[in-house]
Amino acid sequence: AQARAAEELADLTQGCVTKATQNGRLSTWLGVESVSKDAVATMLSTNTAWSFRPEPPFDRVATLLTPAERRVLEIRQQTAMSSTAKLQGMLNAVGEDGRVRGLIQYYGSHTGRWAGRLIQPQNFPRGEVPNAESLIPAVMANQYDTLDLMHPPMKVVSALLRACLVPAEGKTFASWDYSAIEPRVLAWLCGQDDALQRYMLGVDEYKVMASYIYNIPISEVKKFPHRQLAKAAVLGCGYGMGKKRFKDAAALAPYFVTVDDDMALQAVTAFRAKWDKVPLFWKALESAVIDAIRYPKTPTFAGTHITVIADSAWLLLKLPSGRLLTYAKPRLINTEMPWSTPERPAWRDVAWVDGENSMTRQWERYSLWGGVLTENVVQAVARDLLADAMRRMELAGLDVVLTVHDEVVCETLSPSDVDTMHQIMTTVPAWAHGIPIAVEGWTGARFQK
Repeated sequence: AQARAAEELADLTQGCVTKATQNGRLSTWLGVESVSKDAVATMLSTNTAWSFRPEPPFDRVATLLTPAERRVLEIRQQTAMSSTAKLQGMLNAVGEDGRVRGLIQYYGSHTGRWAGRLIQPQNFPRGEVPNAESLIPAVMANQYDTLDLMHPPMKVVSALLRACLVPAEGKTFASWDYSAIEPRVLAWLCGQDDALQRYMLGVDEYKVMASYIYNIPISEVKKFPHRQLAKAAVLGCGYGMGKKRFKDAAALAPYFVTVDDDMALQAVTAFRAKWDKVPLFWKALESAVIDAIRYPKTPTFAGTHITVIADSAWLLLKLPSGRLLTYAKPRLINTEMPWSTPERPAWRDVAWVDGENSMTRQWERYSLWGGVLTENVVQAVARDLLADAMRRMELAGLDVVLTVHDEVVCETLSPSDVDTMHQIMTTVPAWAHGIPIAVEGWTGARFQK
């Protein structure tokens, strides 16, 4: 597939680009700033390329893609897949008994979540080929032309990466996954009772939000773009996202909704109005942290679930489970705000702490504000729900073999194990009383989404 793609690329670009991985050459030939995965997806979904004007005023201009440019981007998207490197990674990681171990690291992130290691099971591609498992015989037989008539072969291989993981002989995989756990936890922490009630009744919150954003009856809400945009709002705006960031996020996977500045502002404003307790929680959490740093060793509170205390060495947030979120060397620093202007300067005390940058892996100082703190707390609470369920599964004799984000996977011998998993996942611990849990599950002979 890569060889054929290289040949076609060379022909389309008159030899300028000979491999889908030649980022610089591809960007130059297209005249665009980036050919990242998200940039390519956006260009294809909008059929537009954005480039910088080579002469004054040097602003960005949009041009429609030519058929050749579009085909080049399609080849890039179909073949420049780093995910297929997992195949060799699997071979490198598998033990003599055919099992692979060490795929997740306990407490791999600051919030306590597990982190993926080795073949990184937490970032398997979603897979864009329906019923991909039915194509395994064709892949194993190297029937490239047969596959190419149905789907791009590299996409088929990418979609089958999950299927490479299988249970022990005679056993079956069983999986349950918390549905929309973060907005449910957020609504519980903030006291957003109307949203909690809708979740308890099984109402589609994304349709409710779409109806509110677009000011249309729920019966007229369509999956795209209405519900898709609302999903981006519910899942993204709970942590303080503004219109610019929302606009960028909505255009990327998995939403692919293109909106202008006005529509982005409308979505953000609608979320904050519909989930009106969320902005209050941002402020309450930020104020509790600032007060805790200002008055060392004096507990402060954010809502009814979070307690904060600090000294010169540590800032501690006590979660509902009793576990602590820990931040190093807290300080209050008078900081200029992003909206500050020379005419109207704006400064305020901001909490700063030391920690590891997740991208650069460098230890550095960063600021804590309400949105960031809320994201940390929500993800930590969701993690504690999962950890509690996993512990109870093991006490019940279940064989937990993998956790991926909000999903637990067991190797099972009996259908009753599946029911036991479901019962455990849907029963929250006492400290989480009131969180409306919903789960989705599957069983199978191969790992799947």
